[in-house]
This record gives sequence, C-alpha cells and structure tokens, in this order.
Amino acid sequence: VAWEHLGLSLGSLGARAVLGGIAVIASFIAIAAVVFLPLATYSINYVDQAGSTPTGVMMSVMGILVMTVNWMIGLLHIFVSAKVGFTRRDREGILIFKVVLGPCGGGTASQSLVVRSSDTPFMPAPTDSQHEWLWQSLGAGQYQVVSSLAPFDFDWKSLHPIYGTPLMAMLHHAILFPGGKEEEQRVHDMARYCMRQGADPRIVAPRATGLSVGLPPAPPGPNWLAYDDAGHCWWQYDGPLGIFWCEDSKKDDSDTYACPGAEPAIKITAEEHSGHCCITLALAIKRKLDCWGSYRKYSERIDRLMLVLTEADICHSAHLMLMNEGLVRDMAKAMQDTERADVELRLPEGGSVRAHSLILCNASPVLDAALQSSMCEGRTQVINALDISEPALKHLLSLIYTGCASREDLPMKMHLQALDLAHRWQVDRVVDALETKLVKQVSDDVPSLSLDQRIQLLNDVLESAVLKQLRRLHGACRLVVSRDPRLMEAVERGAFGRVAAKDLRNDEEPRKKRRRALEVS
Repeated sequence: VAWEHLGLSLGSLGARAVLGGIAVIASFIAIAAVVFLPLATYSINYVDQAGSTPTGVMMSVMGILVMTVNWMIGLLHIFVSAKVGFTRRDREGILIFKVVLGPCGGGTASQSLVVRSSDTPFMPAPTDSQHEWLWQSLGAGQYQVVSSLAPFDFDWKSLHPIYGTPLMAMLHHAILFPGGKEEEQRVHDMARYCMRQGADPRIVAPRATGLSVGLPPAPPGPNWLAYDDAGHCWWQYDGPLGIFWCEDSKKDDSDTYACPGAEPAIKITAEEHSGHCCITLALAIKRKLDCWGSYRKYSERIDRLMLVLTEADICHSAHLMLMNEGLVRDMAKAMQDTERADVELRLPEGGSVRAHSLILCNASPVLDAALQSSMCEGRTQVINALDISEPALKHLLSLIYTGCASREDLPMKMHLQALDLAHRWQVDRVVDALETKLVKQVSDDVPSLSLDQRIQLLNDVLESAVLKQLRRLHGACRLVVSRDPRLMEAVERGAFGRVAAKDLRNDEEPRKKRRRALEVS
C-alpha cells in the first residue's frame, strides 16, 4: 500500500510478495518485542513463583502459535487478493489490520497471558522474592527466625499470592501446632509481634490461593504426585497442608487420607484463603471444626487466638514508637525524686505518695483541672486517691511515668485497683494497657485456679469491665465462664455479684451509658 501511494509500481507478483513478506515479518517482530515479550516474561515469572511453571509456559507457547497463525492468515489474504486483482490496497490494509488486531492484539494473546484455570481476569503481581523466606517461616511456625531476621523495610500489610496476609500465613500452624500451653503462648506472642510491626487481621486477600486446616482438594492438582508401584496406583500430596496420600481408585474418599508421623488428618475440607481476612478465615475454619466433637481443642485454640487478634489496635505500629531504655530509666528516677515532687496523693489508710504536677497534669485532664482550679485540690496540691492501696498506686504511677510496670508478676487485684483509678482520672493509655494485661491474665491464669478463686476474680473483673465498658475484657470473662460448666452452675445458684450475674444471664453486649438530659427553662 505504501509503495503504491509513493507512485511506484512493481511489475511482478513475486516482488510484491517479497515486499509484503518482509513487512509482515518486521511487524511481527516489532509487536512481539514491544508487546508480547514483556507480558510473556511476566506470566512465566509469576507462575514460576506460584508453582505452575509448565502451565504458564504452555499458555505462552499457545499464545505465540495463535499469533503466528493470525499473521499467516493475513499474509495469505494479501497473496490471494493480489492474485485476483484487488486494486484498492488501502481498504485491504484496513481490513487486514482489523482482522489481525481483533484476535491477536486485542484478544487471544492478552488472554493467554492472564486467564488461569480459575478464570480470574487479573492476577496480583508476585511479591518480592527476597522476602519469600519470611513468608515460608511464618507458615512453618519458625517464629524465632521471623522475629530475629525480619527486615525493617518489610511491608507487613503486603499480600502474598498464596498465603495472603502475614497473619493468614501463620494461621494454619497457629491452629494445628503440636504442643501445649508453652507453644500456644509462642503463637500468641508471634501474632502480637506481627501486629506491632503493622500486620492487620482485618485486611482482605482477594485472590490468595493458599489453603489452611484440613484435607487438600482431590487429585490431580497442585502439590499432588502420582505413583505406580507394579500396577498399584496411588497419589501423594506434599504441600503447606502437610503430607497426605490416597488410593487412585478412591481419590474422593477422605478416609483414605493419612498424615504420616503425626495425628490422624482432620476430616474437614481445607479452607481457601481467597476473599478472606485473618478473622473471617479463622471463623470459617471454626465453623467446620464445630461440626465435629473430636476437634473441640482446635476450636478452642481459635477462640483464644481471636482474643489476641482483638489487640490489633493496641499493638498496631501506628500507636507505638521506639523508646530508648535509658529514657525509661530516667523517667523511673524522676518518679523517685520526692524532693522536687509538688503533689501529694493521699491514701485511704493514711499514707501518701508524692508525684510531680507537670507529669500528672499532662497525663490526666481530670487532675489538670483539679490542680489548676481554685478549689481545695488546687490550693493545697493534695489529691485524695480513694479505694487503692499504696502498691497499686505506685504501680499506676509507674505506668504513667514510664509506660512500663515495675514488675511482671503483679496480682490481678492490683491491676484492678490501678485500672479503677486510671479510669477515674481518664488516663486512657494506661486504661488500655491494663485492660490488655487483664485480658491475658483472665485467659491464661484464671482457669488454673480453684473454683472459689475463679468466681471471686471473675466477678470483680467482669463487674469492672461492664461498668467501664471495656469490651475486650468483657468478652474474655464471658468466654472463660461459658467454657466452664462449674462456673455456669455458679451463675445459676447466685454465686456471682449483682452486676456480673445480670450480665452473664443476658447475652446482649453491655449497654452504653445514657447521658442525663437537662431541661433548660
């Protein structure tokens, strides 16, 4: 077409065919280099990381073949039209361009790169391969490796094409770990570590292909290999769910699955990560486990893990900052400096503890208003600390000054006294810290106490949670009571106080406090 528009002519059909062939080949190379090659490279790299390289290579080869055939059809059309005397080459060129562009550039080639067996129109870009070790360590329960070697620039909100989110990656091991309370504590500590780094259990992984807890889909499929032993055909699965095998004749019979070297395989269908966040994934697995009475211990593990996940907002890295240990020591020394302390906190039993108005006023709006007012507290700089012991008051001041407890093994009653005064003074950050500590103690320590001790502590803690509207602490107390038949009997016979008993007999959440309306005449 270009040759004729230049006013030149070719006398022989052979010369025109050669010129047309060169143009077709050149355009084929240009399109392949500019469009197809980058997309094919992306496709092969992605499926290589996803574990389906043969499928990706086959798709890319098929795309090349279809593209080549389309160009051959276009070349044949040129040859035939020239043979029969098609003189309007401008229209012919437009027709060929439309015919070739439709199936090749606009359809077949591009579809062959992105359409998978799941018919997903778009696949997420593969994660950075340099962090693959971290994802696999999370999935395998190697928490010491993660906490010791995790790079500072790792994005804890990123999505993995298989695992989904970091918390979803560790969920399979967090439910099925082969250990007792010590191992479960490691799991909970790791979940808190991930959330402190920025992981969020509410982030959804829309296209994650991973599976957790249960039997893999029947073969053939990913991670399945077929074996033939002298005519005896069987399959073996070796993947994230564990190691399984089944007879070739009973591929859909879950009873033929087994997990060598471990407990019998859990007879539920593994839950796919796609479309889930960590919370909904755990709940979906729990619904399946609850249908089997023999899997109760795994369901209870999920309950305890869910309590840990509720700490996400407290553990979240946006609310934390690095603090030098020396600064904590300096603030602890300042708290002990009674010579410069200008506020007296009087105890109900007659003693007193001195503190600094600068610290107290900036931590508590209630104390700020009292100490700056013209009332008795402002004139005398004396605050009456009601219903609290001296050790509990010093514990509260340690949290206000340094953000840390003076000791780790403090009893629950001391935390409750400090919580009550911190709530009255509206020191919100201390209230959050004490609630988190009490949630852990209620979940871990209370079940091991005697029945009378459990009733007394749970009554005090639950009453405090209801009156102060501490939802996480309230949920932890109700969960412990609901799991213990003896505590449920104690509720029925009236062993709990009025506030706690009323809440335990009512399934509704604690109601919000009503604001008193004042009529203005």
